[in-house]
Parts: sequence; C-alpha cells; structure tokens
Amino acid sequence: MKTKRVIDFFFHSVKIPSPSYRENKYRIFLEKKLEKLGAEIIVEKSEEGTNLIARFPSKFSNDWIGLSAHMDTVENGNEKITPVLDGNMIWSSGETILGADNKSTISMFFEAAKTIQENNIKHRPFEFLLTFGEEKHLTGARLLNPEKFISRKILLMDASGKVGGIIESSPTHYSFKIIVKGKKAHAGIEPEKGKNAIKAAALIITSFPDGRISPTTTFNVGEIRGGGATNIVPDEVVIEGEFRSTEKDQIDEIVEQLMNLNLQFEDIKTDLVQDYLGYSLKKEDSFVKEIVQVIKKTGLTPHFTASGGGSDANIFREKGLNAVNLTSGMIEPHTYNECIAVDDLIKGTEIIINILSLSEPEKTRKKTVKKNYSIAPMCGWP
Repeated sequence: MKTKRVIDFFFHSVKIPSPSYRENKYRIFLEKKLEKLGAEIIVEKSEEGTNLIARFPSKFSNDWIGLSAHMDTVENGNEKITPVLDGNMIWSSGETILGADNKSTISMFFEAAKTIQENNIKHRPFEFLLTFGEEKHLTGARLLNPEKFISRKILLMDASGKVGGIIESSPTHYSFKIIVKGKKAHAGIEPEKGKNAIKAAALIITSFPDGRISPTTTFNVGEIRGGGATNIVPDEVVIEGEFRSTEKDQIDEIVEQLMNLNLQFEDIKTDLVQDYLGYSLKKEDSFVKEIVQVIKKTGLTPHFTASGGGSDANIFREKGLNAVNLTSGMIEPHTYNECIAVDDLIKGTEIIINILSLSEPEKTRKKTVKKNYSIAPMCGWP
C-alpha cells in the first residue's frame, strides 16, 4: 500500500462537504474513482438519498464479503474543512469537524482495493456498500435492499478508538416525542381560564430518570419547545428525547412508562419510534473468529468492547446479515477535536487487505511503504 495515497484520498474526501441527505457531490466523486477501479456500480436511489454499491468479483473464490461505510457527516461538516497533517496526527485546522467519521474508513477501502489490483493479489470477491444518511437514524442502511448485493458477511469500521477493537454489543435505541396540550389565556387578566402546558411538561420531565440509569441504559430529554409570550398561558409544549439499552427488561419498562403517561396527565400524545435494534456478537461465530485472526495478523491485539451508540451494523443485522463493526482510529467524532493517527489509517487499510487477500500482502507493504511520521501524544489542538 502507499501511505501518501491513502492520506491524499482522505484529505480530498473531507474537503468535499457531505452532511446527511446532501452527499451527492461526494458520491459522484466516489463513483468516478470506482469506475477507474473497474468496479460494477449499482446506484440505489430513494426520495431521501442515494446508496452506492460497487462489486469487485474474483475468479479465485465465491466467498463474498461486504465493506460498508457511510458517506455523510454531521451538520458542521457542511463548512469548509481543511485537514492538517502534523507528524502522525490529522485533524481539522479550523472550527469544524474533521470528517474521519466515516471518510477515513472509505479511504482505507479504496486504498485496499487499489493495492490488491496493483500487486495482483489473489482476493475473495467483495462489495462496497456506501450509505447515505447514517447520521440521521441510519436512514440509508434502513432503505438499502439486501437483495441488491451478494455479500451476507459485512465488515464496517465505524466506531471510535484505536484500530483493533471489535464492537461486541450495541444498544436498542428509541426516540420519543411527547405533545402536551394546555389552554391559552391572558396571563394577567384571566389566568384561571388557562391551563399551563409548560408546568405539565415540567412534571412529566421530572417523572423520568435522567442520564445513565444503569451501566447499559441511558435516558435523555434533548429538546423542549413551547410557549409564545410571557403574558400568555402556554397551550402546547413538545418534548423530544431518546433512550437506549442492551437490556430488554429495562427497555420494556421505559416504553411502558412512556405509553402510560396519558393515565397520569391529561391531553398528551406520545409518539415512540424504535430507531434500531441492539445486538450482541457471538464470539464463536466463524466470521468473528476470522476477524480476530486478521487483526492479529496485522500485528495488533484484538479486543472486544461494548458500544453505547448504533451504526449501520445494527440495521444490517436486523436484515439478517452477519455485520461486524470495528474501531476505525477516529477520536472524538462529531466534535472540533476530532482526529485520527496516520498509523491507524495504515493499520486499518492493512486489516482490509488481509481480510480480502487469499495470499500474503504484508511483504508488499514492507517493500512499498516507508514510514516517516513522528508520533504525536494526543489529538486536538494544544
């Protein structure tokens, strides 16, 4: 593999704005790169956005594997991002995110494919599954038709932390909206004719736990809207929030509490949506075992870790696919301190090459890559 090339690809990627549902410019860039690699390209369009599938068949194997990443970033990725390389670390130069989530992984995928082609490495057949709208409740993966691709095993690298980690569990996630109805009245002339929706909303909010309920369960009220003027008794308040857990009993308890609010308070409406279903990996699964061995082969120590967040892996597993999510090297995603080490870009690419390869790729890397980056102690600006 070529270190400079994977860095250049990453730099070019993050400079192309692609916030959720506005990924088209970046998708077109990736399509052109895939055409040059000779991939069979399938574009799956919907009203919300477009997913991209690219196939790389092989005459040496029928054991297909999918490599999945999302093309979108969070909203502050809509600004101009200027990546900076300082020694071994890459971060944004200004008050923006970096976009390592998930463009570092996409860069690894492309470098792995290019390296395999350039060095005539025997490989298993593989597909890129590049989704839109992951940062908006995993929309692209949810709308992706699994019949459009061949792979039943899917590898993702969409978790923060040094490369080498395997996400062994992810929580079930719910979003909720509570609409509290009151009655409008003049606050100074006839307040007794009104019914204060804000006061009722406050009672509802304080009836719920907040933050971390248990080691595996969290609950958060994230937004509240209501009222119009200080001299008007407010007649409506909207409360929005989320909760997540890997424990079914705790999920069921919170769902019941939310749905029974109308028994305690008048004139409320509760909408509840399951955004994604949690999962736990079976470490004896053959694909998981293979990934563990590949990480070791790359010179790293694999470790299993639980995640408090979700990824497209949650949706793929709901669709019956054997999806496994790995750490990608990104640190503090969604913040202005987001960064990634060059070493992690290299090691992540090596993992991908090794899992696709049917021969030995490490010798190729030793001949073609010359490491000349110093080690920085931490991410973010001093």
